[in-house]
Amino acid sequence: KGNQMKKIRKTGLWAAALLALVMLAGGQLAAREDGDKDLAQRLEIARQMMKSDGLVKVQDQILGVMNKQITSIMVAKNPKKEKEVRQLMGEILAEMSKTKHDMNDKVAEIYAKHFTLDEMRKLMAFKKTPLGQKMERKMPIIMKESMSIGQKWGQQIAMKIMRRFMEKAKERGLKL
Repeated sequence: KGNQMKKIRKTGLWAAALLALVMLAGGQLAAREDGDKDLAQRLEIARQMMKSDGLVKVQDQILGVMNKQITSIMVAKNPKKEKEVRQLMGEILAEMSKTKHDMNDKVAEIYAKHFTLDEMRKLMAFKKTPLGQKMERKMPIIMKESMSIGQKWGQQIAMKIMRRFMEKAKERGLKL
């Protein structure tokens, strides 16, 4: 049962990390008419906003968390091949890191879907104000702390769900 709870906790961490990725990259650009002449401008401004918002830093943090978690699990399963595990993980992360551009394009599409060109220009102007600059400095910290809370919540809820499922499954005669 203790081993099962460890697996559940690890699953909770993965669920929280996946939730963070989905929250960052979720959604698609709504179908637009051919007459949407300012789409390219909105996408470019969105990319600039994301860059100044520290999205790349957040992506790197997510990859770092995944690296530590997966490496820890794989080293535990292959204690005599730690160097090989770490090398393989480095190769895979380098490959996955290249996909950040695709995610950034999708997030830019989300911005472009929800904001007009005028609104996006006003957001960029706001970012140049003292409050906007403070927001830019604080946002990565806020995101990191929020992710931490999300991971803890994911762990707690995953364990509660599994406990509750196991209780109910046992009552119903299901095999565990």
